[in-house]
Amino acid sequence: KIFYALNDATEFKLYDPAKPITYVSDTDGTCRIRAYALEEGKKEGKIAEHSFAVTGISGVEADQEAGSVRVEGNSIIVPEGAQTFDIAGRRVNPQGLPRGIYIVRLASGKAVKAVVK
Repeated sequence: KIFYALNDATEFKLYDPAKPITYVSDTDGTCRIRAYALEEGKKEGKIAEHSFAVTGISGVEADQEAGSVRVEGNSIIVPEGAQTFDIAGRRVNPQGLPRGIYIVRLASGKAVKAVVK
């Protein structure tokens, strides 16, 4: 099991790979994540720490809603209620996509461009 905490949080949460980790940046736009592994019946591992900045998709305004769409490998991670379309306008599954430009229509009706490289 992996446990993590963001920024200055003192409580570590159990990581669930099925749920995206949401974050709130520090005043300088960065986020700090601390994590450790715990194997049943053993002592917790050493805490690893890393700071990073999350940027929006090029050409898209980085408002809170648009920032909830991200590309990881060949998949587009979208919020609940969003629909993903290829450049020809066909609805596609956002997982396991070939390279290309995709449009994500959010539940609010806003559209976000996503590029799978």
